[in-house]
Amino acid sequence: MKGILIIGHGSRIKEGNLAFEELVNDFSKNSELKVYGAHMAHATPSIEDSVYEMIKDGITDIIILPYFLYGGKHIKENIPNRLKVIQEENPNITFTIESTLANDPLIIQALLNKAKKHF
Repeated sequence: MKGILIIGHGSRIKEGNLAFEELVNDFSKNSELKVYGAHMAHATPSIEDSVYEMIKDGITDIIILPYFLYGGKHIKENIPNRLKVIQEENPNITFTIESTLANDPLIIQALLNKAKKHF
């Protein structure tokens, strides 16, 4: 069974984490798959907590959606290394890590829409 894990950075500020939780909930309402959220740091649930919950729920094919703009150290090293540890313990689990938001045309359009309010 497939599921989606959206991974955000996490914040020490409560409002930031609540905004991320709202994003995950809104995404979930529009997804055919079960959707979970996790934080890289500073907040719960952690990546590990969410992945183990997914495994408990019978999900074996996990699509990772990084809610990050660019592919820095968290994307290139930290997240893959944490997932590798889980996969070594659970060899029947597969992870597919999608790309960051980066220069996605929809991100550019969203920025243009915000800027147009000031034209």
